[in-house]
Amino acid sequence: MREQAYTTRNDLALSDEHSSLGTPATNDADSGADIYKPVLRALRGRYLTAAILGVAGAITGAAAGWYSAKPLYRSEGLVQIAYDSPTLLQPRGGERTPPEIYQAFLQSQQAAMMSRRMLDLALQEPAWQATGLGTDAAIMRGLADGLKVEQKPGTDFLRVSFTGKDAIVAGAAVHALIDAYAKSYNTQTAQSNRQLLNVLEGREQELTNQRTQLQAQATSVAQEMAQNDTDKLHEAAAAEVNRLKTMLTDIRLALVLSSGTHNEPMTQQQLSGADPVMRAYIADKERIETELTALKARGFLDGHPMLASLQKSLDLAVDRIATYSADYRPQAVATAATPLPADPVMALALRSPASLKSDEIEVGALLNKAQQNMLALGSKRQSLEQIKLQLDTVDKQLGDVSQRVEALRMEGGIGGRLTILASGETPIAPLQDRRPLFAAAGMGLGGLLPAALIALTGMTRTRYRFCDEVEDEAAIAKIPVLGVLPLLPSQLDDSEMSTYAAHCVHQIRAMLQNQLHSGQRPIFMITSASPGEGKTSLTAALGLSFAASGCRTLVMDCDMVGRQLTRGYSGETLPGLHEAMRQGSIEGFVRPAASDGLWVLPVGQGTSMDAGTISAPAMQRLLQQAREQFDVVLVDSGPVLGSVEASVIAPQVDGVVLVVSRQQLQPLVQRAVRRLTILGARTVGMIFNRAERRDFQSVSRSVAPSSDAAYGFARPNRRWQSDESLALGPVVSLVATPSSNGKDKSH
Repeated sequence: MREQAYTTRNDLALSDEHSSLGTPATNDADSGADIYKPVLRALRGRYLTAAILGVAGAITGAAAGWYSAKPLYRSEGLVQIAYDSPTLLQPRGGERTPPEIYQAFLQSQQAAMMSRRMLDLALQEPAWQATGLGTDAAIMRGLADGLKVEQKPGTDFLRVSFTGKDAIVAGAAVHALIDAYAKSYNTQTAQSNRQLLNVLEGREQELTNQRTQLQAQATSVAQEMAQNDTDKLHEAAAAEVNRLKTMLTDIRLALVLSSGTHNEPMTQQQLSGADPVMRAYIADKERIETELTALKARGFLDGHPMLASLQKSLDLAVDRIATYSADYRPQAVATAATPLPADPVMALALRSPASLKSDEIEVGALLNKAQQNMLALGSKRQSLEQIKLQLDTVDKQLGDVSQRVEALRMEGGIGGRLTILASGETPIAPLQDRRPLFAAAGMGLGGLLPAALIALTGMTRTRYRFCDEVEDEAAIAKIPVLGVLPLLPSQLDDSEMSTYAAHCVHQIRAMLQNQLHSGQRPIFMITSASPGEGKTSLTAALGLSFAASGCRTLVMDCDMVGRQLTRGYSGETLPGLHEAMRQGSIEGFVRPAASDGLWVLPVGQGTSMDAGTISAPAMQRLLQQAREQFDVVLVDSGPVLGSVEASVIAPQVDGVVLVVSRQQLQPLVQRAVRRLTILGARTVGMIFNRAERRDFQSVSRSVAPSSDAAYGFARPNRRWQSDESLALGPVVSLVATPSSNGKDKSH
């Protein structure tokens, strides 16, 4: 029932709000410095175990790595498919550079060698049958996975290789594949060569006939052109066409000039065509107009000096053209009776337009006839050229076909283009042996894996195992560690650890006294994060230590669920705290213990359900009465995360002592510290309980007395002081020895 009640109360505590008063975060520098601290903390105390498991794991991993890897063997073969057929003057096997188009053929042969059909044929070869592996689908997949066919760029070589774990199988695979491919290639090549030879011979005969016809046509056209002297006639016709074109151009220009001379004054454009001076004047005017337009486009206004200057120049150019145009006709009329000018166009311009028009028609007809004659003569020359080009093409094609026919015939007599340079041999040494590497990797992994698992387990299960871990947490929370209590067996057969335990209790009592002001009567609450951490034993031991130091001490059991202190003092049937809260006074409920100066207030007859009825005012009155009657009051409350009593009492006492047991979960302790902070309690210190011997080895020289009698501690083989000390645990029995029951002179 008690364990169930504690479980319920702890669950409620764990579901409380997440306060921001958690463990203070360290700064970045501390975080960087302590990056490996969680790992080292998880491995601490387990180094020997990790080392033993690491050695065993390294041996196991090395063996597993060695036997898991197999050496790889590779056998290679080399095949040449020559681009040029072998001849008597050029032996086979020479390295030649085939054209790019032949590379595509080699790529097709590379794919053919890796095809399923070729693999089927290879499995039927005697070289593969000798291995005894069979020809099923699994064997074929293994053969396909290990085989590789590569083409050497720029050559006509194909490299065949097989990589596997068996040297004999590797050699047989390459040999069988090359033999199967050679048989298939030679058979297909012989058939295709016969078909190709028939086609080429037919093409050769066709080209020969076509060549004969073209030669006959060329001879006929050449003879005709030689008889008529076609070349000279074509040159004369071309010259006549050029002469008539020039004459027609002059007539048309004279016709334009003549129309202005005989009918009306000539326009400026007509004058510019006949007179170079007029052309220069018009060009100058157009230049000025262009510059004027450009300035206006750039945004110049009409009043701008540059625009004004250009406009003035334009006006002068227009006047000059008009004046020259007006003066030109009188000059022409005046000179009409003079002899013809030297310029033929001007001479023709003096004739009448009707005469010029008649000449234009006549010359045009002559020009048309001359052009037709020139084209007819050129057509014959072009026809002869086309026949010659066709004849050259046919000759080239015929030569290629004849060469190919000859090559095929010689290839059949000398041998094919396929040459097996290497058929694949059984490899002697492995290509790759990764067993040492796998063994080293297995050794490293097997050696580190136990330590990694131990570290990971320790990091995921964050429990306190050493006192300095509690000191680190306490330093972050700014709470002092008052002492470390060792883990003691019930038989107390270790005198050294027994001495440490009693000494630490008195040391804790002295540190609590040092925190008090002179004349103050303190009240301390002893609590923990969860049940079973030794807070009740520490409360009873501290009560004995305070009493031994001469302080009138009261030990109150306020844990209405656990009731361990009440059981330890055999007060289960006695009234106590529960009845005192109802009465409002502790009078009549406090009874003396077996030790001088020590009194006990049991929990009373209330049940665990009565813990919910406890109130702060009632508890405050009882604590005030206890302060007035006793020098020191020690309150044993329930766990701070799972009890109502601790939440009510913690803010009302002078200090709270938090007990942390070895193997306690760190998050629970951190939540307990946050809970006390939220309640406004003053946590005066933390106690690490059930520490192992190694936690005391580093400080044994400073705290270990030269003899047990130096501090008045008796050895464990003695008579118990009382049944009460025995029920409350070995630490209480050590502090309650007769030799330490008097005044503690060392403190």
